[in-house]
Amino acid sequence: AVLEDNVALTLRLAPGGAEVDGRLLSDTYFEFWSLRPDGAPDEVVHSLAGELAGQIPAGKYIMRTTLHNVVVEQPIELSETDLTKAEVILDAGVLSLQILSEEGGTPDPDAGWEMRGAGGIQNAGFEQTFRAFPAGEYELEVKLGEMRAKESVVITAGEVLEKTIVLGVGVPVFTAYYAEGVPVETDQSFEIVAAKPGVDGLRESIRTDYGAGSDPQMPPGDYVVIAKVGEAVVERPFTVKPGQRFEVPVILNAGIAAISAPNGDAIEIFGAKKGLDGQRSSVRTDYGDSLEITLPAGDYVASARAGEASAETLFSIKPAERTDVTVTIAAGMAAISAPGVTEIEILGAKTGLDGKRPSIRSDYGEATERMLPPGDYIASARAGLAIAEVPFTVKDGERTEVSVVVPFGVVAVSAPGAREISIYETKVGIDGKRPYLRGDYGETSDSTLPPGDYVAVADFGDGISAEAPVTLPDGQRVEVTIAKP
Repeated sequence: AVLEDNVALTLRLAPGGAEVDGRLLSDTYFEFWSLRPDGAPDEVVHSLAGELAGQIPAGKYIMRTTLHNVVVEQPIELSETDLTKAEVILDAGVLSLQILSEEGGTPDPDAGWEMRGAGGIQNAGFEQTFRAFPAGEYELEVKLGEMRAKESVVITAGEVLEKTIVLGVGVPVFTAYYAEGVPVETDQSFEIVAAKPGVDGLRESIRTDYGAGSDPQMPPGDYVVIAKVGEAVVERPFTVKPGQRFEVPVILNAGIAAISAPNGDAIEIFGAKKGLDGQRSSVRTDYGDSLEITLPAGDYVASARAGEASAETLFSIKPAERTDVTVTIAAGMAAISAPGVTEIEILGAKTGLDGKRPSIRSDYGEATERMLPPGDYIASARAGLAIAEVPFTVKDGERTEVSVVVPFGVVAVSAPGAREISIYETKVGIDGKRPYLRGDYGETSDSTLPPGDYVAVADFGDGISAEAPVTLPDGQRVEVTIAKP
């Protein structure tokens, strides 16, 4: 008759020890692997989870027993009519660990542990554990917040190692206040640094927490918290004592600046007072037409930019108050188009002491739009060596359309065998030479030029050259071929 169970197992941590049951047995898996022709395990045919008896198809197997970090393999042969009894010896012990944040307390769910041993054995968890490990020596590390502790532990086969570790942490609770009694409700960060600087003069950064009510678990000792909200930064020393939870309020002595700059594309905040170098210190730069930021109490300048136009407004920040600032930028839009050109440059209309007009902005392409302060300007457009200019006036709050027409054409020169092709003006200067305009190395050259008369010269090397006159109409492409003499 076929048995209801044809295998019965006994599980022990060590030879002659007590049988394993309860929560350890519930975590135990028995896998029955079929065999390859060479006797090596092939695949899992059947398994038992948390049970010591079962019905397994008859045959020869490798039985692999797994309990937590312990794995044992042994051969077993089963039949359908006879009960096979087998004993599994794990050669293992158990770590029974709980981690407390204070003496006499309960295991802390935030406390973590990690066991590392020979052969790559590693396991980790939180709060407490009852876990099997192969017999041997291990490094046990426990941590809670910034508290760390390491020790060497020995797992003995058949024994339970009971350990209770108390990590005497303290819990500072950080909250930032604009002023006494006025808490910050926006984003805030708290960086904890060592109270004592290192040999390099710097204080070690320990951790950073975010949000009001941040409550890191810290080892006992002296520290400094650096609270930051917007551009307001304040330091405060504090001391942690084991088992103590305590408030650490940080008074920023700061307020909020709400700055708007209609049509602006950037806002920069400066300190109002100039330094020894005559410059004001930059506090913050944001892109867009509005900015809301927390600032320490004091005097500031809001500088806003719209294209090439800018304006400034002086303002003051008071503790726990909101200051609304509007920066009005006098500006208009210049929309410049110049069909066929490669570059558009905006110049000031007035000539400076050096006899030149100041360059305000250059853009590549046939069109550009720029915000400019009200005033008079020159739009200069270029296509190759052809240039045209148009004066225009920008008015506050208005859009000015500017069209620049640049007369030009293209001289296309081909000179088979040439080393270089150059373009000259036809008129000879006072030095007896024709002014040089441009050139290209090789047998071909395309030159964008104003309409007019030119001379194309091809240099074939060895003192051999040839030239051809060219007349270039507006909007035309003139092709010229120069043969080697």
